[in-house]
Amino acid sequence: MVKEYKNGENHEKITFINSILSYISSSGEW
Repeated sequence: MVKEYKNGENHEKITFINSILSYISSSGEW
């Protein structure tokens, strides 16, 4: 159960956070 959760929703959250971090870095506010 834990592995399925990490591979599923946690992966989507990490991708979402990475897209936000890359957006902030490109905008120069980071």
